[in-house]
Amino acid sequence: MKNTAAQLSAFIKNAYLGKNWVEVDFKNVLEDITLEEANTRFVPLNSIAGIVYHLDYYVSIVLGRLKGELLPSNANNGFDIQHAGSPEDWEELLIRFYRNVELFAAYVKDFDDQRLQDDFLDNKYGNNIYNIQGIVEHAYYHLGQIVLLKKMIRSKNFTK
Repeated sequence: MKNTAAQLSAFIKNAYLGKNWVEVDFKNVLEDITLEEANTRFVPLNSIAGIVYHLDYYVSIVLGRLKGELLPSNANNGFDIQHAGSPEDWEELLIRFYRNVELFAAYVKDFDDQRLQDDFLDNKYGNNIYNIQGIVEHAYYHLGQIVLLKKMIRSKNFTK
């Protein structure tokens, strides 16, 4: 049986990269999203590109804080972009997104049980395991949004 940290690492990778029990993950959902689709926005909802940017932002913030860096979050909560400027920008965002998830999962994998219970920089933010699990929950929340946006964008019966 895997230790808790190894299981959390696997949960992170499964949510983002595949092989989870819900059979829906970012890698498969985003693989055929075009730049136009990534940038499509149904006001007041966010674009797919905006959601991916937001998720990448939070993975980076939590990873930095797990490493002891007090990285401040911004007022926009990582929703600084609503669209990607070019196909290359969209591809670079996805590459960075998956790379940061891999780094996050690899870093978490080696935590011992005590480190999982340690404060997340400050006890007002809860402990490390709470914040690591939060990344998984946050991922699935936004993955559902992306799946719905993709269906809306590709639907011939839906108006913007």
